[in-house]
Amino acid sequence: MKRIIFIILVVSSFVACSKDNVSFVDSEVILSTKSDEINEDCVIETVEKLDDTYWKDRGITPEYLKTIEGGLNKMQECQIPEKILKTIPTKELVQICLSYPLVFDFLLSNDENYAIDFMINNFNGLYELSNRADGPQELIKAYASINRNNVYYQLIEGFAENLLINSNFYEKLDVESVDLLRSVVNKKISNRNLRRNTLIPQERINNLHAKLCGYDLLSGASAVTASSNDEILSSVITPFGKAVPFIIFPEMTQDSINYYTSQYVNIYQVQLLDSASHKYNCHAYAWASSKNVWINDPLPYYTNNDLYFRSNSNIAIVYYQGNHSAVKRKSDSHYISKWGKGPLVRHLPANVPALYQPNNRVNYSLPFIQGSDAVYVGNTYTYTMEPYMGYAGYSWSLSEDESRYEIINSSGNTLQIKFKSGGVYMLYCSISNAHGDVVHSERMEILVY
Repeated sequence: MKRIIFIILVVSSFVACSKDNVSFVDSEVILSTKSDEINEDCVIETVEKLDDTYWKDRGITPEYLKTIEGGLNKMQECQIPEKILKTIPTKELVQICLSYPLVFDFLLSNDENYAIDFMINNFNGLYELSNRADGPQELIKAYASINRNNVYYQLIEGFAENLLINSNFYEKLDVESVDLLRSVVNKKISNRNLRRNTLIPQERINNLHAKLCGYDLLSGASAVTASSNDEILSSVITPFGKAVPFIIFPEMTQDSINYYTSQYVNIYQVQLLDSASHKYNCHAYAWASSKNVWINDPLPYYTNNDLYFRSNSNIAIVYYQGNHSAVKRKSDSHYISKWGKGPLVRHLPANVPALYQPNNRVNYSLPFIQGSDAVYVGNTYTYTMEPYMGYAGYSWSLSEDESRYEIINSSGNTLQIKFKSGGVYMLYCSISNAHGDVVHSERMEILVY
C-alpha cells in the first residue's frame, strides 16, 4: 500500500515553531502550522490533497460504486479486508476513513448524530479507528491539517467534527487531546471568519465548540440551555388537525447545491427530479407535500386518529426504519424521495443509502374504496371506504344521471347501490375532517353488465 502523501509546511525555524499559527500560501489554502498546545518541536502537517490511494488501488471509484445496486451492497464493498485492517498504521487509517467513498452519506440523514453512529458501527475502518488508543489524537491532527476553501474539504472538516463530538471518539480524549482540539477549533473558527465565501454552514463546528468550551459560540448561551439557531416558525397540520413542528433552514450556496446534487447522482443509480436543497427533507416532501419546510418527526401523520394507516393496500408512503420517508406511486415499482440535504430522486426501494436501513420498511396507505368493479344490472352491491374512521365525514357520489342507479343506503363509510342500466360508472367518496374540509378523495371505475 502506498504511503500517505502529506505536504509539510516547513518554517524557517523548525526547532522552535513560530507563534504565528496561520500562514496564507495561496488563494485557496489556509495552513495551520501548529496549536499553542502542541510541544515546541511539533508541527501539524497540512493536507494539500486528501489521499485516496487506498481506494483507488482497490478500484473503488464512484463509477464502480454506481454499478453496485443498493446502499447496503455499496457499504459492504467498501469494507477494509480484516486480514490487513489491524496492520494499517493509525495515521494512514485516518486518511482512509476521511476519504471513504461513502463519507458524505451522513449528509443524507435527518439526524447527523444517528448517521455518524451508523457509519462508525457499520464501516469497519471507522470502528477500528474509534477503538485505537491513538485514534482520536490522530484524527485531531488530520482535522487540523485540512483547511481548503472548497465544498469537498469543508465537508470533510464537517465529517471530522461530527466524529470528534461523537462519544466513540470524544470520550476517549485525554486532557491534553481536549486542550489540543479546543485550540484547533478556535483557530479554525478564526480562519473561517476570515473567509467571505464560506460554503458550508457553521453548525457542526459550533456544536463541537459548545462541547469543548461549555457554551454555544454563535449565541453565547450555555451549552446546556442553548437551543438551535434555526428558527422554528410554526407547525404544519395533519389532515385531522395534529400539529407537526417544522424548521425553516436557509438555502445552501449554489456551489454546495451543485456539489451535493452531482455527488449522489454519480454514485447511486437514480433519476434526478430536483436539485439538492436544505430547505426541505424527505418527511416534508412525503407527508406534507412541501418543498419549503424541514420536518424532523412525521409521527403524527401515521398515529391513531389521522388519515394514514399501516397497510400493504393502496400504498402511499413508505417509512424506512433509518428515519427516511418515500412516496410510492400507484403502478410504479420505484419510489420518490428527498435524500436529506441532497437531491429529490426516483429510485428502486433498496437503492438508497445504507443508513436508511432499506430492508426494514413500513408501508402506510390512504383510505380506499373496497367493492366489486364488475357487477350486474338489478342487483344490490355494497361499497366501503376502508378503514372506517369514526372521526371522519364521508360523502358518496356517482358521475352518472341518478335515473340510472338507486342508492339503497348511505351511512358513513358504507354505500349500498343498485344499478338500473349497464355501462361504465365512476364512483366517488370524499373524506372530510371536523371542520368540513375534504382531506382525501378516492374513486372507483365500475363496469355494469
